[in-house]
Amino acid sequence: MTSRRTGRSPGGLAPALARLPIVRNLRAFSVAEGVRAALSVWVIMAANEYLHLPYLPVAALGALWTCLCDPGGPVGRRVPALLSFSGIGALIMSGFGLIRGLRPAVALPVGTCWKRFW
Repeated sequence: MTSRRTGRSPGGLAPALARLPIVRNLRAFSVAEGVRAALSVWVIMAANEYLHLPYLPVAALGALWTCLCDPGGPVGRRVPALLSFSGIGALIMSGFGLIRGLRPAVALPVGTCWKRFW
């Protein structure tokens, strides 16, 4: 039974999500991938503690996102995904870096719209 106002089921999930066959797949769990992601973030954060550079935590977050978007498998399948992720990320960061130099009257609406629609 769904609420007429919100369209959600009493359990809090949308009706379409409640019907999905969501199960745990222990075969998809990879300790090696987790260790790789942890090390990629840990090394950058350790360098941040030593060097005190303000942009290294952003780089650590980028390393974590890169590990998450890596599809795995053969190199021929991984390279296009990682190159497109890196290229799009570089364009977005460069664009917001350029917008940051403008007045707040320009930068705030652009950042707000980006946050709202993406």
